[in-house]
Amino acid sequence: MTKTLPQDEPKFLADATVVRLAKWLRILGYDTVCSGDSEQDLLLRAGSEGRTVLSRKRKWPACAARHPELVILRRERAGDQIQELLQRSVILPDERRFLTRCIRCNIPLEEVRKDRVAESVPIHIRESIEAFHGCPRCGRVYWPGSHPERIRQFLRRRSPDCLP
Repeated sequence: MTKTLPQDEPKFLADATVVRLAKWLRILGYDTVCSGDSEQDLLLRAGSEGRTVLSRKRKWPACAARHPELVILRRERAGDQIQELLQRSVILPDERRFLTRCIRCNIPLEEVRKDRVAESVPIHIRESIEAFHGCPRCGRVYWPGSHPERIRQFLRRRSPDCLP
């Protein structure tokens, strides 16, 4: 079963300058796709798909100023970019979303029975974990571990008041 989240969640289109940020946004549960398209094509795609374009490019065509679905980030590192998005209220972390998407494919994860992934996970994981999720596209398997707490710590370092 796929976890269902509100449909009005922000969706993002990351250009080639913020690919690492895209991975982090997926970890946080945001629908984020990457594209190497031209600026004009990015804006057209964002409009048609209801996405916000994320970029570090400072020089966009003049028409970009008229597009509220464009966020130009100032910072270089993905962690600092997350902090910038938090400070600008572009994202609002919700622990229910953490680790609900494949970090490679951006597809929502689905619950997978333990016996179906037994050969795909290390023995110590198979013996100690009961709940697994998988990507229906690439087949990557995910399980609960230390990741959610590390994500919370990461976010608290970036924006101490973003999580209770």
